[in-house]
Amino acid sequence: MLLCGEIFSAKDAKLLGLVDFVVPVGEGLSYATTIANKLCARSPIASQVAKCMVNAAEREGAENAIDMLAGRLVTSEDDVIEGISAFKEKRAPRY
Repeated sequence: MLLCGEIFSAKDAKLLGLVDFVVPVGEGLSYATTIANKLCARSPIASQVAKCMVNAAEREGAENAIDMLAGRLVTSEDDVIEGISAFKEKRAPRY
């Protein structure tokens, strides 16, 4: 479709897997801000690991992605400790 210059709706883009979300006109910035706030509340290491795993799984398969995850978790001890402490103390983590 892209190479042929065809125009398609947001609904079709979602059905084709080109986008994850479709929101009503005028609500895009508000929705994007909500997602950005959720991402900012996560551990930076957790976000990096998630992105790396997706990329590794696409390139090398799930087994290598899992090996990579194990290595990254070992090197992110401070974030792991903070995440567990925050959970136990029922508070937001401070990364």
